[in-house]
Formats: sequence, structure tokens, C-alpha cells
Amino acid sequence: MNETGVRDRRGIDRPNWTNFNTSDELQRSDNAHEYAKAHIYPHIFTPRNAEGKAAAGELIYTNGIQDGGTALEEDRNEGIDTTIMWTSDRLPNANLSTPITTIQERSRHPKFEKYRDLTLTYMNPTGAVGDFFKCKAEYYLYGFFDLEKNDYTSAYLIQRSSLFRHIIGVRTGLKMQTNNKGQQFLCISLGILRDAGIIKWEKADSGTAKFLATLPYQPVAM
Repeated sequence: MNETGVRDRRGIDRPNWTNFNTSDELQRSDNAHEYAKAHIYPHIFTPRNAEGKAAAGELIYTNGIQDGGTALEEDRNEGIDTTIMWTSDRLPNANLSTPITTIQERSRHPKFEKYRDLTLTYMNPTGAVGDFFKCKAEYYLYGFFDLEKNDYTSAYLIQRSSLFRHIIGVRTGLKMQTNNKGQQFLCISLGILRDAGIIKWEKADSGTAKFLATLPYQPVAM
């Protein structure tokens, strides 16, 4: 998400968001979102019993850009890209769904993977605050997405509250930088976040995926 008061290719005014510099960046964001819906979120967030069997029902996703309305306002003002909900005909009022979690998604070009860090917008050149100040999502899905392969080369599910407590309190593996657009952003070592237990799930550049901590959804490995 970005911040230059422009309209994106869908004609949506984006005054409070991080601007996508190229159509490739916007395509990367779209493709990464669809990939996560198909291949990552079902494995992590599908409710399961003690034996690991999936509950009867399905995950439902709302996305600010795609769905507009309240979801768009959550994206713009609270840094929530995706809300994941669960619906099941075994529940009373089966036409309703219950929210499971909220996620902010960030997908970067694989050429940046070598830095082994997470970047988080802090302040924009317009004076508008970045995600560090406004994000209320429960998790970040952060990774490096290859458009040609249509797959993450590596990806990380990060608990936002733990991440922010680390930034404010511990401050190890942290630095502030400014890009050529005048946007300030924080860089945090992924290795330090892993050691601190802040990364809950990851897909490594070797192609393997694993859970690094217990999540409240009784997930199974991919």
C-alpha cells in the first residue's frame, strides 16, 4: 500500500496508500493475493479438530481493492488488506459468517530477497503516516513473489502485535531508511524476528513450508 494521491489502474483513488510504481508491482500484489487464497490461507486458517481434520465449512475472503465498501475503508485506514471469515451450514444462521483473522499483505520483487529483511512504511513524503502507525491487521503476510513462476520464492506470516512490540521495545536488527521517493521505512532482520518467535509460518527459499509456532487454528503442514 502507498501514498501519492493517484488513481490505480482500476480507477480507485489512493490518497492514503503506498503507490505502486509500475503495473508489474500492482500485478504482483494481485497475483500474490490470489496465490495466498489458494495455497497458503487454507492450510493455516481452516479450523480443525484435535486430530487435524478440517471442520465442515469454507473460508470466505474480503479484500479492500476487490470488494470496495467497508473492506476498502479498512484497507485505506487500518492497513487491513484481507479479512478471512468462516461459514458452515452446521452453525445456526448458516447464512452468516464469523471473522477468523485480518491480514496485511506485502509482496516484493525477488531481487530484494537477498537483504533478508522485512520493510514497513513509517512516514510518507506527503506527511501521511505509514503502516507502522495505522496498521491494525492481526498478521502480515510478507514475501517475495515471482511473477513469471506465479509463486512466492519465500514468504512469512508475522504476528503484527509482536512485531510492533519488538520494534518499540527491543529494537534489535532495526534500521530506518529513506527511498528515492522520500518515503521513510523501517527495515527489520527476518532472522532476528524468527529467533524472537514473531514469524509464525514461513515458506523458505528452498520451497519447503513450515510452522514455527502454534497458532490458534490447529493448522496442518503444507
